[in-house]
Formats: sequence, C-alpha cells, structure tokens
Amino acid sequence: ARMRLLWVTDSAASGRWLATTLAEESPCEVELLAAHNYAAGLSLLRSEHIDAVLVQHQAGVLDGVEFAAACRGGGFEEPLLVLGSE
Repeated sequence: ARMRLLWVTDSAASGRWLATTLAEESPCEVELLAAHNYAAGLSLLRSEHIDAVLVQHQAGVLDGVEFAAACRGGGFEEPLLVLGSE
C-alpha cells in the first residue's frame, strides 16, 4: 500500500525529520510531498491525489487553522493534522 501525504510548512529543511520518521515507522510506503507556503499547498490539493495533510502552524507566520478551513471549504475531506508548538 502507498500513502501520499502533503506537508505544508515554511521551511524546506523542516520536512526531512518527518520523511525520515515516516519511512522508518510506517507499515506502508509513504510519499511525502512538500509545499513551502499555503498557496502552494492548496495548489497541490487541487492537482494531485493526496491521502492526508500535515500542516505546520506557526503563530504570525503560518496559520494552520486558516489553512485547514480553506482546505475544507475547497472540498478536501481527507484527514488533516495541524502541528505546532503552542
């Protein structure tokens, strides 16, 4: 089985730990697509089949709740997880 995950973040480097962890811990093959801002993330959701979304929330920089609302408003119904340090 294969799962396509979208990782939405403001930094290319921050996804490396996630890709490594998923590769080591997942019972299925995981393809991690990265978007480095919300516009790119929404664009990928429109053009690619995505099984789930992980979005980084950083107050004042990337509002994960706002992105989640835009996803749901655009018809994306698959799992969506907002990750943050707050």
